[in-house]
Amino acid sequence: MSDEYKENSIEQTSQVQAPAVAPANNGESQAVTALVLGIISLACVVAGFTVVGAVAGIVLAIIGLVMAHKSSVLGCTNGKRTAGFVCSVVGLVLNCICVVLVCFGLAIAAVAMSCWWL
Repeated sequence: MSDEYKENSIEQTSQVQAPAVAPANNGESQAVTALVLGIISLACVVAGFTVVGAVAGIVLAIIGLVMAHKSSVLGCTNGKRTAGFVCSVVGLVLNCICVVLVCFGLAIAAVAMSCWWL
């Protein structure tokens, strides 16, 4: 092999391509995430009359609110972000009400059990 061929093959193998540029993040994925988490937190209201379901709904609603805010900061102002925000707020409020009702019901049951002989 000639020296010229070796030099050309070395030059060709040493060329590195630049990595592909990631698409610009305008907050669309965060808006979809907020919407999904808001809907799941609303579904937890149905299971909210158990403390575990209500707490899970509260956590998911808070994460949904954070994702909706992050989406807004990144410049996304479409309906998905708004729907995610609204679903998360409604889910948070309803799940908090469920926690209060469950605690109130447990307190009444405890009082009723302590006065069962009356």
